[in-house]
Amino acid sequence: MTRGKRRLSVARNLRPAGAVHHHRRGDPDEICVPFTRSHDRLDVRAADRHGKCHPQRRPAQEYDPPVPVAEFKDHEGGTVTFGDSGVRIFDISNPAGPVEVKDFKCDAQQNDPILWDRNGNGIPDLLLLADDRTMESPACGAARATNAAGQRFDAKPTGWEGVRVLTMSDDPADPFQTITQVKAVYTDCGAHTITLNPEFADDASNPRLLVFVSSYPLRPGPTCGQTQTTPPPYQNTSNPYDEDVGSPNNPLHGVIQTVEVPLNNLAASHELTPAGQLPISYPGDPDGINDWTERGLTGLEPAAVACHDIVVRVRDRIAGGACAEQGQVWSILPNGLPDTAHPIAVADDNVSSGRTDQIPGAIDFFHSVMFNNGGTVVNWVDESFGEGCPTETEWQARNWHPAGTHKTGRMFFTDLDGNFLSEFQVGDFRPQPAGSYCSAHMGLAVKGVNRDLLVNAWYTGGVDVIDFSDPTDLKEIAYYKFGGIFGSDNWSAYSYTGPTFSGAGVPVYASDGVEQPSTGRGTVVFRTTIRWEGGQGCPPPLPLGRLLGQQKLPNRFSGAAFGRPTV
Repeated sequence: MTRGKRRLSVARNLRPAGAVHHHRRGDPDEICVPFTRSHDRLDVRAADRHGKCHPQRRPAQEYDPPVPVAEFKDHEGGTVTFGDSGVRIFDISNPAGPVEVKDFKCDAQQNDPILWDRNGNGIPDLLLLADDRTMESPACGAARATNAAGQRFDAKPTGWEGVRVLTMSDDPADPFQTITQVKAVYTDCGAHTITLNPEFADDASNPRLLVFVSSYPLRPGPTCGQTQTTPPPYQNTSNPYDEDVGSPNNPLHGVIQTVEVPLNNLAASHELTPAGQLPISYPGDPDGINDWTERGLTGLEPAAVACHDIVVRVRDRIAGGACAEQGQVWSILPNGLPDTAHPIAVADDNVSSGRTDQIPGAIDFFHSVMFNNGGTVVNWVDESFGEGCPTETEWQARNWHPAGTHKTGRMFFTDLDGNFLSEFQVGDFRPQPAGSYCSAHMGLAVKGVNRDLLVNAWYTGGVDVIDFSDPTDLKEIAYYKFGGIFGSDNWSAYSYTGPTFSGAGVPVYASDGVEQPSTGRGTVVFRTTIRWEGGQGCPPPLPLGRLLGQQKLPNRFSGAAFGRPTV
């Protein structure tokens, strides 16, 4: 984490549900995630922006002990909330009362950020933003692309989408007062999520970041997909921002793209091509594609071969990819790029694969991926395209499976060979009435603890914590859900072991207001506390029991809601 004594949070403004470019059902008002500079940690996520925090080098204990709230004038860390209309930075020295520091307007979807501290003063001065909506130009003030009639036009041949590179002022006394775009790197199919590999950040001759761009054709883009224009967009060779014209020349996309960011010359940031166009395929899949209509989605692009999210485990030189139709694990080559052509593990579901030796049931969309602390277990998240709690999806018949209703929106755990270990769906424990939607979506493995704990957001299912130290015997050890169908409406949830409460507890930051923006709380901060016999040191790996109905487990974890940030 960044060093110092002030806690900050960077935030993103989001538009209401229904305005999104992608498969997810909507966007939250705010999503809080931590920023970091250190790169000798275990996990560096597509969203460092997603807040996949890296373990501190600290004495063995379950959590940081309580510490006094730091003064606002100094710095020590922060979180970022990111959204369609820009980025907002919050001081979270007191996690129970975040205060806005900066509101930076830069319209896009979905503005996933990466932050980096180039000079080591503990304050990020580099911001990368992912844009996955066709804009009229790369400028932050640009309008969203439209046709002559003023209607949305994703495939506009001259439009822009990709990765923005921005500098931020880092005066410790008054940081982030200026944020300036210095480069905009065009990427085919835009940038839905971006993942950092900082392996070469300290290279003596060419310090640089490698940024893996995940995106996919659900709707077309200027040089992506096969609908809206003739000839189809993927054959467009006249886009003024495309620096690798004619590539990848695939209507289904079929690649992960890589942006190289030279830390000594940010304006020279560029797509690394052809070496950084990493091929994606679905080994063993009957049709070799992610067919949206197979899951009942219509009126969009017909299919995709691409990834939604990537996690890099730097120390072990492996990466995990949540790639729509499949989950895959890859080795990292000496050049810092994942060897996507030769997965070392493939996870698939029995329905779409037509097999019986994979993950039981159906998976709508491999959405996100996370490793455990030991790098031996993989957590996969399926975002449901269906409805309900538990969520169910109507699948259409294919030659290898009949039509049917399948439970979706679950999370799964496998080993590094792709063998299924367990699954979890919050609706199995706390089913909700019609109109609910409790798919798994976005969470974070808790760092700095001696167990494998996972914080998760379940849309109307609220927020919970799962102990997967034994991945064959999952234990939900804490949860919080406000009353009513949309009392909780959580798109994301991230723990952060940096700023702590004045009392016991680790903060969990959760977005709220996705399915029903009118009743959304914005960002909600929860206190999650753990207690164990003996008081100090690491607790023994004792079974914590299972959560039954609405009963919370005593004397282990507890959740308490604090409230939304003040501006």
